[in-house]
Amino acid sequence: MWVIATRRKTCIEYDRLSKGTVIILALDTTTRGGVRLAGRHYPIDGAKRGPAPAHHIDIWIGAYKPRMLRLTGRVADGWLPSAGYLGPEALAEANLIIDEAAEAAGRVPTDVRRLYNISGSFTGSGDFLQGPPRQWVEELTELAITEGIASTLMTSRISLRTLEATPPERPTGVEVCTQVGDVAINQVFYRKEPHMMQRFSALALDNIRRDPAGFLLASAYRVVRLFMIEGTSDRFTAQQFSGSRRIYAAATGVSIVYLALFAAGAFVGWRRGYQVGLALLLIAYIPATLAPVLTNMRYTITVQPLMFMFMAIAIAAAVGVGRADASQPFER
Repeated sequence: MWVIATRRKTCIEYDRLSKGTVIILALDTTTRGGVRLAGRHYPIDGAKRGPAPAHHIDIWIGAYKPRMLRLTGRVADGWLPSAGYLGPEALAEANLIIDEAAEAAGRVPTDVRRLYNISGSFTGSGDFLQGPPRQWVEELTELAITEGIASTLMTSRISLRTLEATPPERPTGVEVCTQVGDVAINQVFYRKEPHMMQRFSALALDNIRRDPAGFLLASAYRVVRLFMIEGTSDRFTAQQFSGSRRIYAAATGVSIVYLALFAAGAFVGWRRGYQVGLALLLIAYIPATLAPVLTNMRYTITVQPLMFMFMAIAIAAAVGVGRADASQPFER
């Protein structure tokens, strides 16, 4: 694959790139006769063609300005701009120029594949690819669907009739060995899971060292979310149904009461001398260990009985139940 970057803006650089592309295409064949091309840049007089490559060598151009984009549409196999030089808001106009140039040259616009060099951060300010992974998914999917980035993957189709008519090939040689490597016995949890946990733990500890304040904030947020139910109109975040807004609002109110009772129970238990340290530590363990790798919060159900215990202390204190004996925690 030939990757041609275009950073200079002079007419000379455009002429050189245009002429060089014509030469590459002319030499990349086994047509009889030499290549002859006059001109100021790269004159050729009878250069021998070939040898033919094992496969077609694509020409990709990283074009940004209209004239280069038109050249891309006429002769290139792919277009590879970078987000740092061409923002997503400019892709539609650039794609249109390429499409029109391809049609004028007798080509189909889809003959020019489109890729996009990107960079970003999961802790950014909300700009393009500057935010959490969910933002990346939304913005990259939008580019793939609306601007044709990776359009081949989005539009490829194969009929069921074709699948039925094509008999499966019998694997041989290396393919058989590959299949043997995927048998279930090699996927048992006590071999696979420890290795995965080591990787996750190493990543989590590295993230904590890089941003300890962010880790503390994330843990504090998850402490609250252990109790809080927060609805949203985003269908990718919460299930949407008739009356869901009212139900989520009611659930938020109930969960606030739930949180208040838990906090009150922990305070009352501490003031009465109950041994609440271990129970609180077990509850805090969940958000402290979930925050580094953003594991699903369903694991919080394991500490729900402990939360109910503190709620019971708060309710008992509210209805006037007497102080319990500190030597027998949680019993009257």
